[in-house]
Amino acid sequence: MKKKNIILLIIAIVMFILVGSTMAYFGWSSSAENKDQLVDVTVSSGTGSCDKYQDNEKLLVPTSTRERGRIIKVKAKQQMATNAFITWNLVINSINESTLTTSGLKHSSFKYELVNDTTGASYGTGNFENVTEGTTITFSTDKETLDKNKEYIFILYLWIDGTIGNNPLDMASQPYDFDLNCSITGTDTKIDEITTPLDNFTYLVKDILLPDFVSSKHDVMFNNSIFEKVAQLGESSVCNVSVFEVYLKEDAKNKRVAITQEMFKILRSLRIDNALVSFVNPDKNNYRISLLTSKYEYDGDKIVRIVSNPRRFSYSLGFNTKTKTAYQFLIAKGKTQSIEELIDRFSVDVVNQQFYNEVALCYSKLVGGERDGKRYEKQLGLYGVVNQKKYAEFAVRLIGRITFCWFLKEKKSDNGIPLIPDNYFTIDTINTQDNYYHKILEPLFFELLNTNKKKRKDKYTSEEFKQIPYLNGGLFSPHADDLY
Repeated sequence: MKKKNIILLIIAIVMFILVGSTMAYFGWSSSAENKDQLVDVTVSSGTGSCDKYQDNEKLLVPTSTRERGRIIKVKAKQQMATNAFITWNLVINSINESTLTTSGLKHSSFKYELVNDTTGASYGTGNFENVTEGTTITFSTDKETLDKNKEYIFILYLWIDGTIGNNPLDMASQPYDFDLNCSITGTDTKIDEITTPLDNFTYLVKDILLPDFVSSKHDVMFNNSIFEKVAQLGESSVCNVSVFEVYLKEDAKNKRVAITQEMFKILRSLRIDNALVSFVNPDKNNYRISLLTSKYEYDGDKIVRIVSNPRRFSYSLGFNTKTKTAYQFLIAKGKTQSIEELIDRFSVDVVNQQFYNEVALCYSKLVGGERDGKRYEKQLGLYGVVNQKKYAEFAVRLIGRITFCWFLKEKKSDNGIPLIPDNYFTIDTINTQDNYYHKILEPLFFELLNTNKKKRKDKYTSEEFKQIPYLNGGLFSPHADDLY
């Protein structure tokens, strides 16, 4: 099989799997171990230094203002008699660069600014278009005096500027890893709080999804043991939907059926048919945004007819989850104009249809033929094979195997290690590995996934391969036409 053809195949399959993912990342909150981190300072002869604060979050969508992006607040207090200042250093450990499948974050619209929120002074602004790993961006406060014993609040803004009009759509969810550290003259500093300026769920429903969201926040009474707090945030008349936020108790986050039942009880008590609900996990890092729909006819307090059975559609959101599907269906399409359109955004049928369309397109690119009015030349090359049916069968097996391997790569062991190493399916590996199919994929399929660990060849018993499971299901059994 030609290397160029297999590279194109893998890239295409990886792209449709990413698009077909049903998880999404919507949060800006810091990881738990970094919240309210104390910065240790030792002052000697008028100078001191502080430990670093690490920020390795993901931004979601281009925003209209810096205040809607990532915000890190730092409190500083000058305790020397002489003038004092702080030099802040933003160290770029890693930042996603553009690849064949993504645009990355090295773009002029990914911006930063450090300001003294107490005085209004800006200590520098710029963008990450030309940064490289290891770059240090320095901000100094030596242009203004910090008064003795006065507290100052410094804010570092990181945001994707949506007002310049040329943001690549796939900047959403791209990761970065920055360190924030400082050298200090006569100050005592503490990273006081990591905040988001606006509740992310409210931002989503107000600015992204609903055309006429009206805020009317108030607490809602309930009677169950799995909810900590329930609040109604507002409503949309155009979409006939009310918006709620529900905080879950520690032992409730995996009780999805009970959570759904209790929320529908609340909605029935309020005579509400349709609701957008954010179910927030106790750690506040992850939540589910759900669309709950139903239709009842009442006689007083009694339901006399069920017009439409209760249904719940959900996306899992928050820290360390993926974004492609949620971005495409909840954000990129703009505001909804009806409850029917809102249901379509959440419907698994819509997501599945897109998934199957992408699979079909990959198949057509491999074996050739016409798809949606466009003609594709065959990219798959099988030595000595002329029968088109053999090409079709090989392509179906290959797409199925790689798709399954991708899900195994995403699944982790109890120790947090992927069942298949990440580097097996990177663009860099595909581009640099000679004969990628024969040297990487064939051993993975047939010598590892299709072979009991006790019967594997010696060269496949090293630590690198121990995590890869044996699957006794036939998918990875070699066929005569696999040419293995």
